[in-house]
Amino acid sequence: MSRGSKTGKSRQEKDLYTKVIKKLDSDSTVDTSLPFPRSDKPVKESAIPNYPRVQRDTLTETLAEHIREKWVYWVVSAVVLVVGFFIFSFNRDVGKVEGKVETFEKGLQENNTAIRDLNKKVDEKFDIQRGQIEKINLDVQKLDLKFQHRK
Repeated sequence: MSRGSKTGKSRQEKDLYTKVIKKLDSDSTVDTSLPFPRSDKPVKESAIPNYPRVQRDTLTETLAEHIREKWVYWVVSAVVLVVGFFIFSFNRDVGKVEGKVETFEKGLQENNTAIRDLNKKVDEKFDIQRGQIEKINLDVQKLDLKFQHRK
């Protein structure tokens, strides 16, 4: 029979077991040589304990104790938050500045293009006027020569 299987005892086995136990010599579990008081009579005991009642801490006391115990974590967390905030703000501001720089560069390129176009137009007009002036100078020289020949 394995130890894992359990079977009950029959009525005869139970009776036999009870008879054998009663016949055995049993020693008393109480040592009468020790001066213990008898506990036959019930003693009334107070239901309310005599120890002082534990009061709960207030929320401010609990928070103060928590901060006293974990102030290093709070300081490190605060520093991390402040550094993170500044990094985020810096990146945002850099993005704004880059946008303004790009806008400025576009405007500058447009202005450069407009200035080049104006320079081309001015050069063309200058060339035309120079040609006209040279023609006028030639005409004046011709007139001077004619005038000098008449004298």
